[in-house]
Formats: sequence, structure tokens, C-alpha cells
Amino acid sequence: MNGGIALLIKDALKREFSRVDWSVIRDVAFVQQSIREAGLSNADELWQDNVAVHSSAPVNPSEEIPRTGQREAREMRFLTVTKTIYFINAFFEGLEIAGVTPTDNQEAWWQSRLLWMIERFTSGPEAIVLLAFWVRILAIPFSLFAINPYSTADVTGFIRRATRIGTGFQNGEILTRALYRGGETTLISFFLGGGGATFNVSEYWALLISPFWALPGPSIIYAHIGIALLGALAVYNIYALGRYYHSSAAGVLAALPVAVYPSYIFIQSTPLREVAMIAGITTTALLFICPPRRLPRPLSIVGAVLVLAAIAPLRPENIPLYLLTLAIGAVAATLQHLDADWRTSGALAVGAIAVIAVVGSDLLQSAIDRLGRVHELRATGRTAYLTGVEFNTIAEAIQFGPIGVFYFLYSPMPWMIGTAPDVIIALQALGNIAFTIAALWGIRYAFRRAPVATITLSVGFLAAVGLYGIVGANVGTSVRHRQMFLWVVYLFGAIRVVEWYHRKPAHRRAGR
Repeated sequence: MNGGIALLIKDALKREFSRVDWSVIRDVAFVQQSIREAGLSNADELWQDNVAVHSSAPVNPSEEIPRTGQREAREMRFLTVTKTIYFINAFFEGLEIAGVTPTDNQEAWWQSRLLWMIERFTSGPEAIVLLAFWVRILAIPFSLFAINPYSTADVTGFIRRATRIGTGFQNGEILTRALYRGGETTLISFFLGGGGATFNVSEYWALLISPFWALPGPSIIYAHIGIALLGALAVYNIYALGRYYHSSAAGVLAALPVAVYPSYIFIQSTPLREVAMIAGITTTALLFICPPRRLPRPLSIVGAVLVLAAIAPLRPENIPLYLLTLAIGAVAATLQHLDADWRTSGALAVGAIAVIAVVGSDLLQSAIDRLGRVHELRATGRTAYLTGVEFNTIAEAIQFGPIGVFYFLYSPMPWMIGTAPDVIIALQALGNIAFTIAALWGIRYAFRRAPVATITLSVGFLAAVGLYGIVGANVGTSVRHRQMFLWVVYLFGAIRVVEWYHRKPAHRRAGR
């Protein structure tokens, strides 16, 4: 048998021997038979090595001991372990007989297999997308039994509304309530709420997921599977963007945090609108930047606009961000077409922003007042941060912005950790910091590869985290909201990591 596997099995048996209560199990014949059933040729050696050490009293094979429940439980545990080892042993012996594994240089074989797995995992989107989908499927029971901390509160209301609408569809009725509540309004109040005409976001999201409740069978499970598919779609989109910018490996690394971070898994395995947001935003970016080759450019642009229009009502406050990002992209594309110097273009952009800030100062002040009230409302609960912060002017908002953005992207801070889930989120935040540091260099490569797309993504990202950083004041809310934008950091950070690895000398990559 494979030498390394034999050592692992022997160690496993030794650990199992150390757990045996020999005052309960003194049946020498039973234990010896169990070891032999494990298929180990050195059963007698194991018996001598372990029984002599762990037996606290002379063992008499002929001694009769009552078969108590405790003894039967111990014997069942020991037999289960040895049977498991038997099947492991038989599996690896079968591989050796078939010639799949070598019997001489196991270390080289395992190293080559590991490198093959890494290469296969990073050679295309199949592995990372399937991984993302199935971990979300496996997380569905946590949502169904309300173990998932994100499966309560808003989700309960969404499901109740979707059930009402879907049941109405089955009965041939339209039970959707008004999506738009009229009244006098302003631009700020429409986007951020606070009076006047508002959009019923909860009813709109329930309408989007209600078809699952029009189907026969376990509708709630259908809805969760659909949400998991949207999460996998977001992972694919990020992978495709990484491949466009650099390579398949960069795509896999960029998509990996979205695929496996616990917060992404739990949020994207329950009917929250955040999964539709990240899937829609990444799909829009993909259709604008690197659409499928067979899709004509005009159709890809129309598709991107339609996707953006579909998700815009889910978060009306993002609409100005979308318009700003699209405008920046159009201007950058025009300047590139005119072959303008990027430094001159940057100076013109700064000047334009200054003019807009002066002309629209009253509108900006109204927005700052509303953002301050939103921040105050969110600064509640156990995970609240930066409570008591007030900003009443544009200058104060600009001064507070970097601090708010840092907390929005990387909270919880070490001093905010109070529970085990906080530790997991904090470890993810450390990963976000590492990706951010790498992104500072990766964005330079990305700019050389696709300057217009890079400028557009960067401006959109900075505007979004600036807005959400100012209003954010709760870790749970920030964790959900930042998922819409953090993939940009993962994208540029992955480019830097893979580029660094490729430039590293071959002998250093091999560890020699």
C-alpha cells in the first residue's frame, strides 16, 4: 500500500486507541478482529504498540463482562473507525493496482497531482462557478431553518409578499400593490426617501421573485435555488472580466472571494435583493466591457441598459451612480477615439467636476443633509460604528468621507469583534485589505490593457463607496451593501497577484 497513506492510517489507529476506555472494552478478540478487518498487514504490531501503552489493567480474553450500553457504544465507534480505514486502504490499493498512483516516489506524484488540480481549477470558469453554486445550495438549509443570520427580517417580508403575488398568478389575479406612490417630490427625496413620491422597493423585489411561488411544489426552495444561480452568475461575470483584463488565472482569483467568502454564501443563498444587484451590475459591466464574441456590439449595449434598468428600482439611490459612471465611460471613450492625452483629459475632468460642484451646490447641500439623517438612522444596534458623527456641510462630509469609506469596506475592526461570526467577517475584511493593497498596483496594468473600462470602473467604484461610506454606520448593513462594489477591488487585486507570480523567476516559484 502507498507508504504515506499507510502512515496516515497507522496514526489514525493510534489516535483511536488513545480514546478507547480499556476498562469498558477488554474484548481482545474483538479489537484484534477489528484491526484485521481494516486490512492492515501490521495488525499484530499495532496491537502490541498500543494495547501495552493504553491498557490500565491485565487483559484476559476469557473474562466475561456484561454488555452494557456504554460498552456497546464504544465497540460501535471503534468498529466504525476501523471499517472506514479498511475502505480507505482498499481504495488506495486499488489505485496502485490500476497504475494510477506510483509506489516509489509518492511525494513527487502528490506534488504533480496538486499542480495539475491548480492548473485545471484556473484554466476555465467551470470549477469556480460550480463551486460557487454548490456551496450556496448547501447553505440553503441554514436559511430555511433560520440559522442563517441574513434569512430573517427583510427576507420574511419579501417571502410574504412574493407568496401573495405568486398565489394570485395561480388564481389568475394580479395582487401586486402600487409600486409607485405619488406626491410632490424632489430629486433627493426620490432617490433617498424622506417624503414625497417614493418607489415601493420591497414590492418590486417580491414581484421579481414571485414566479417561483406560481410553480407547483416547494416554492421557497425554488426561490433559493434561483438566488444561488444569480450568485453563480455574478461569479462567472467577475471571472470573465478578469480573463479579459489578464488571464484565466486572474479571473479565478478575482471571483474566488465572491465564491467562497461565508458572507457572500449566506447572503446569496437567501432571497435578498443584494444578489440581484451584484449579478446585475457585473452583467452590465461584462456587456459593456467584454461582451460575448457572437453578440453584436449594439445588442450588447442594449442588453446592458436593459439589465441596469431592471435592477435600478431595487436601489433607487444608486441611479445617480449609474448615470455618473455611464457618463464618465462615454466621455473617456470619446477622448480615446479622439486620441486625446490622458493627462489633459484628467485636468479637464477635474475642472468639470469643480464647475458642477459650484453650480449644483444647493442640490449637493440638500443631499448632504439627507445623507446625514440616513447615517444617524443606521447607527443603531450592537454592530453600529461611528455613532454620534454629524456632518452638516459639504466640507464636513468630505472630511468624514475617507473614515466612513474605510469602515464601510473593512469593518468590523478588531475592537468591534464580540461574537464568533464577527471573527469570520473580520478575517474576510483582512482579505479585502490585502486585495486593496494589490489593487493599487493592479490598476496600472489594467489601465494599460483597457484604459476606458478601467477609468469607468474606478470612478464608479469610488463614487459608490463614497456614498455608502458616508451613510454606512452598521457592520451588518455594510457587509451586505459593499458586496455590490468590492468585486472591483478583487478584480484589480487579482491582476496584480497573478502578474507578480508570472514575473517571478521559475526557480523561485518552485521553491528552490
